[in-house]
Amino acid sequence: MAEYKVTTSEHDERCLNYGMVGIQIWIDNAVKSMSTVHQEEIIKKNMEHCNANGIAIATGVEAQVKQAYDLGVVTTAEDRNNKLKGPGES
Repeated sequence: MAEYKVTTSEHDERCLNYGMVGIQIWIDNAVKSMSTVHQEEIIKKNMEHCNANGIAIATGVEAQVKQAYDLGVVTTAEDRNNKLKGPGES
C-alpha cells in the first residue's frame, strides 16, 4: 500500500477546516472516488480489448486492472504525458 503526504500551511488548514469536517477524511474520500472512476474506465477498455481480440478476461476487478496494464491496453498518465513531449523536453 502506498502512502502519500500532504503538507499545508496553517492558513490553508484553517480555510479547509471551514469547508469540511475532517481534512484527512476528505482526502481519503477524494482518492477513493478517483480510484473508482479510473478503475471503471480501465475495466471497460480491458473488456473491449479482450473481446475484440479473443482474449479471456481475467477474473476479478484487481486482476482485470492488472491485465489491462500487462497487455498494454492502458498505461500510466505519466507515461502518456512523456510520449506527448518532444525529444529533450522535460
